[in-house]
Amino acid sequence: METIKAYLDKIFAGAGNIPEVKDLYDEIMDNCGQRYQEYLDRGLDAEKAASKVIAGLGDLQTLVMEMASEKGRPVRQSCEPAPSLSSVQYGTTINQLDICVRSQDICLERTDSSEMDVYASNRIEQQVENGTLYLQEKHDRFAWYFTSQKPLVIRVPEHFNKIHVKSVSGDIACDHLAVQNMHVETISGDISGTLEQVGNFHMATASGDIDLDMDGSQIAVCFETASGDVDCRIRNFRKMKINTASGDIDLETRNPFQQLTMNTVSGDIDLSAMNVQGLHICTHTISGDVENTIPDGSDGEVKMHTVSGDINLHA
Repeated sequence: METIKAYLDKIFAGAGNIPEVKDLYDEIMDNCGQRYQEYLDRGLDAEKAASKVIAGLGDLQTLVMEMASEKGRPVRQSCEPAPSLSSVQYGTTINQLDICVRSQDICLERTDSSEMDVYASNRIEQQVENGTLYLQEKHDRFAWYFTSQKPLVIRVPEHFNKIHVKSVSGDIACDHLAVQNMHVETISGDISGTLEQVGNFHMATASGDIDLDMDGSQIAVCFETASGDVDCRIRNFRKMKINTASGDIDLETRNPFQQLTMNTVSGDIDLSAMNVQGLHICTHTISGDVENTIPDGSDGEVKMHTVSGDINLHA
């Protein structure tokens, strides 16, 4: 069943926390479990039984994408490398990844292997120096045409030390990454995906949007945008800071944290927090609206400032 679960997790990874999609996932998992057991009872080994179950699912990804789109949530593409991309494997001596691109889309995906796999076109230069793997896009006026359908795919070992990404217009997708330090900068590219536990985490974009599901951060999380929106669902973190100019902030968190600061000029702030006990929340806006949903019994300090916007507190 582990093979089947891994396959379904990959298909559903881009759909986010939509209740209807979660229900579909649970229903399919139950059905797959029953069919898997039936094949085992017929005498098939575990590998063949899993293969037959997966083969019988058909075009499940299209169904999931359509359902997520109907619910108004952008769907993230899976980090499946294009067949035309060449692959290079790097050993355990690599502990840092530095990526610098212009229009190239990027997929960063966690792997259970201790080695890093890079799937790239010949437009990406690869160089290793002092334990750091440098990936740089060659300057080409037609690069946008050749790279638009072929994302740069990097499969990153769990608990990798450091990732630094600089992009101009390329989108950046993360698939269940678990890294110690991550820093992402982009001008107009969107940042999306799912992340497991990270240490220091910093993402900055000018006009691109940030849309992330995060398990949490052991140290600190920082999001910065000019006109891009920030939409984040995070389970655990110690300290978080979100700054935008005109972008909206939509944050959902469930577990206790130490400090949360959100600043915007004209954007709206929507915060849904659970288990706010003896903690500090501070939100600032000039002309935007602020709406907070905080459960009964919470015991913490909440500071909200606005010049011309509205503040709605639900407790």
